[in-house]
Amino acid sequence: NFDGKVFNPQKCTHGFGYSILESETDYLSHEITEYVALEDPVKIYFMTLKNKKKNKLTTNVEFWINPTLGDYEEKTSRNILSEFVKKDNCLKMRNTYNNDYSDINVFITSSEEITTVELDKMLIKNVNFDLTLASNQEKQIVFILGCSPSDRENLELIRKYSNIETCKKEL
Repeated sequence: NFDGKVFNPQKCTHGFGYSILESETDYLSHEITEYVALEDPVKIYFMTLKNKKKNKLTTNVEFWINPTLGDYEEKTSRNILSEFVKKDNCLKMRNTYNNDYSDINVFITSSEEITTVELDKMLIKNVNFDLTLASNQEKQIVFILGCSPSDRENLELIRKYSNIETCKKEL
């Protein structure tokens, strides 16, 4: 989501273990490569943004999910506990009322500093930040969606995968 406009892919390319979604507007080109890590329980959204304008551009970048963490969203959405942990730059989620998933700790993080989160909406959880790009500047960003049985393990995953170079190697 960019400045209230939902990312609407115009081109989709699939490869072995990844998908690339591309889109362009009058002022911005964006590409998202989605893939999962080989060994770790994380999904990586590797994003490249380019300012096509001759002027500086500031845009709001938002990543949102509709978490289920259980059988189906109508049953589980009201039971998902969410917490933004600023020092770890992550949004944590857990469904403590589901017997099968109560020990799973889900997180969203980014290579950029998350400045705002949306926890109040029942079905949607999101993180976002403002991004300023100079004329014709290109910027790489990652969003990570992951899970593990403990906060300690999640913190290790957050530290590892919020690094752009680690995510490039994982692809």
